[in-house]
Amino acid sequence: MSTAVQRKRSSNSKRARTRARQERAKKSQRFFIGGTVLLVALFGVAIAVTSSGNDSETDIAQTRSVSITGDALPSLTEEDRAIGVQIPEVEGSSFEAEPLSIERNGIPKAIIFLAHWCPHCQNEVPVVQAWLEDGGMPAGIELVSVATSTDRAQVNYPPSEWLDREGWSVPTIVDDARSSVATAYGVDGYPFFVFVDAEGNVHHRESGELPIERIESILAEL
Repeated sequence: MSTAVQRKRSSNSKRARTRARQERAKKSQRFFIGGTVLLVALFGVAIAVTSSGNDSETDIAQTRSVSITGDALPSLTEEDRAIGVQIPEVEGSSFEAEPLSIERNGIPKAIIFLAHWCPHCQNEVPVVQAWLEDGGMPAGIELVSVATSTDRAQVNYPPSEWLDREGWSVPTIVDDARSSVATAYGVDGYPFFVFVDAEGNVHHRESGELPIERIESILAEL
């Protein structure tokens, strides 16, 4: 065999070995990249699962479906046109998804509408709660609150955590995203109080922070 042929075969063999090494390197690189992507994806899923378990906002709905029966009350004016008018009945639930309702059931009641972003509500809640803890609520009258006008973009969100921090013990209906219960009761400011007689008619409505003495005076009329 001539020297030229030997050199040609040797050159071809070297090129074949070089191509083989390059192919092995490419496969190794693809395996490394694929493995890295898989690990990153799995890590992301683990973080998402962990975050979901620890994020109270994902565990507790801040608005819930409600069912309203009856005519809506007019907005509050200086001479309240809702006095003596039957209240709409409400079927809803609490933040914990426990059924709650406002019914014309022969029991006088006081209803407080609260918005988490309202500074007057933030002032009123601890005052009313302290009064309740001192045994101030008269027997035979139902007290219920409605968490409404919920807005994720506003301060003091979420309302469930705010009321929990305050130790709020009043059964609280969670309004829907359209604030349907507040609209049905003619709410025009917060906090908003609706006092209802035993026949299910509006006795008095008032907006803004109420001193405990004022609340007690109206409850005594019921």
